[in-house]
Amino acid sequence: MTMTKLANRACKSTFIASFRTDQSSNDYISSLCKQKLFKPALEAFDYLRERTNFQVKPSTYAHLFSACSSLRSLEEGRRVHEYILTSNYQPDTIPSNHILNMYENADH
Repeated sequence: MTMTKLANRACKSTFIASFRTDQSSNDYISSLCKQKLFKPALEAFDYLRERTNFQVKPSTYAHLFSACSSLRSLEEGRRVHEYILTSNYQPDTIPSNHILNMYENADH
């Protein structure tokens, strides 16, 4: 295993250990989006949803859909949208508008 892969694995372990609450996880993802670090934000979202019982706040969903829109990534947007549908979360107006905007702006 290369040094880069070991470093990435160590970073992810530190990341999970650092964010033990949903609030801090949501804040971290939102902060990455605000800094226009869209890919790391989506990677953090994927990592958390796959390995924890992560509860996403509506504002975080809005940031994630904005990230997908900015990246023009329909695939990423669909993955976030699917997570909403499978988590029984009922989107309010703000994330719903971001979902529509993401589908409108994403590359087909």
